[in-house]
Amino acid sequence: MVIKGMGIGKIMKIRARRFFWVALGLALLLYIFLPGYLRWEVINERFKEYREKNEELSEENLKLKKEIWALKNDPLYIEEITRKELGYAKEGEVIYEIEKRESEDSFQR
Repeated sequence: MVIKGMGIGKIMKIRARRFFWVALGLALLLYIFLPGYLRWEVINERFKEYREKNEELSEENLKLKKEIWALKNDPLYIEEITRKELGYAKEGEVIYEIEKRESEDSFQR
């Protein structure tokens, strides 16, 4: 906004003053809001990590609930787990356990 009769020097002073106040206002806004924004970024990142962990735990929880149901209600599953983990066999069955060799040096002809 130029008013007739103002010299270039006066216009430059007005612009310089305006620039100073705008720059000061921006610096003040940064000083006030930047720490909060940085804190928000950290909290948001943690929230994402917790959400991912929660999803993993929910999936694991669902799998465990299914296993619990099977252990309570499914005789075939109970039999399978009993055979695998406890080494049980049906009547008349023979279980053969084959041990792996540790190295080829133990192979004898």
